[in-house]
Amino acid sequence: MMAGLAAITTFFAGNAGLFLVFTYYVQTGLGREPLTAGLMFVPLGIAFAAESALSGKLVGRFGPQLPVMGCVFLAMALLAHLAVAQAPPPTQTVLLGLAIGVVGLAEGLVVSPS
Repeated sequence: MMAGLAAITTFFAGNAGLFLVFTYYVQTGLGREPLTAGLMFVPLGIAFAAESALSGKLVGRFGPQLPVMGCVFLAMALLAHLAVAQAPPPTQTVLLGLAIGVVGLAEGLVVSPS
């Protein structure tokens, strides 16, 4: 129970930073328009909603460990962004859209219904 609480607390403490840094990188690092930077979060939102709906079934199987598992998955997904950042800028936009969708899946596990 304490591990799940710690995972959720850590998640919410760092999640706003993800949105800020990601948006800033897309605009200044890749030179994209603010609208494009905002639209980059669409895959995250769709994946988050889908995984949150499905994770209700996983809570019965994994219990309070599900948010912890979600945070581990989230950490791996965020580390994948480091590899994506090495790609050429036109390719990065597409890969970042996919990678942020995977982040949405992980976040859906962290904030799962109990």
